[in-house]
Amino acid sequence: MEKKFIDAINANDYIALRDMLKNRLLLDHDVIGGAFSQCWNECEKAGITQSIFQLHDGREISKELTENNYNILVGQLSTNFSETRLNNILSLAKRLWPNEQSVEEKNQSETIESSSYNTTYENDDGRVVSERIIEVKEIPHENSHNSSERMNYSNNNKNDSNFGVVVAVVAVAVVAVIAGVVIFG
Repeated sequence: MEKKFIDAINANDYIALRDMLKNRLLLDHDVIGGAFSQCWNECEKAGITQSIFQLHDGREISKELTENNYNILVGQLSTNFSETRLNNILSLAKRLWPNEQSVEEKNQSETIESSSYNTTYENDDGRVVSERIIEVKEIPHENSHNSSERMNYSNNNKNDSNFGVVVAVVAVAVVAVIAGVVIFG
């Protein structure tokens, strides 16, 4: 979590919080598990979400399912951060970009066998970067005679062979993220 955001929570700086939340909605369409959601969860933990909201200013809130309408409504958060407007924006984002929404993790075990999850973070340029890990598989060591022998990811017992495989998988994921950022800007 960004230090500026935590500082704004601690200072009850609702103007700064509204602005940072609005910007996260513009930069990251994943409203379930992305940057906005992470920040909003911090506000909920601090018990300040109702203080962030303003009374609705009476402007009509279009339910038109377009990116332009989404951007207009997010822009309107600058002058009126109403709960009604925010809820409509979140609903639009989920319907406009369903493939960009994170799947909330339920129960995670110590050993990862197969899963799909998103990781979102802000890079040094202030851009929100998101990557999706589709599957993690354990590859038995080549010298293993027991096919049921598994590597426990909760321990740091990595040998050179397994470490090389992990490095290769991470390299492919990083290249995919960079290619996505370059292609989709």
